[in-house]
Amino acid sequence: WRPRMRSEGIRQARAAGRLLCKWDYYKEVGVLEYVFSRAQVGDASSVCLAIEAFSREEHLYLKLGAEEKGLALDTMLRAVEAELAGPPLVVEVGCYVGYSAVRMSQRLPPGGR
Repeated sequence: WRPRMRSEGIRQARAAGRLLCKWDYYKEVGVLEYVFSRAQVGDASSVCLAIEAFSREEHLYLKLGAEEKGLALDTMLRAVEAELAGPPLVVEVGCYVGYSAVRMSQRLPPGGR
């Protein structure tokens, strides 16, 4: 199996003579470059969409909380928000590429952290 090599970050890693294997962080470098080249500054939604698009286009599993997991995360945050008297505090433990953290930050009401 070989990645499709569409991402410039992945191409650069390969051009630099690095083997494409799990130790080279080629997925992480690729998704970072992809997000920087496509997401809009200050737009968290565009960051999530770029991460999802990279995973889809490169056929690389990134362990994201997207689609069904993302909807479950959104539902959980709405339920927590409804139960709280004040703004919530969200803590992300075990972040990979930051997808869940960005997605949760989108759901925070004013004053949430």
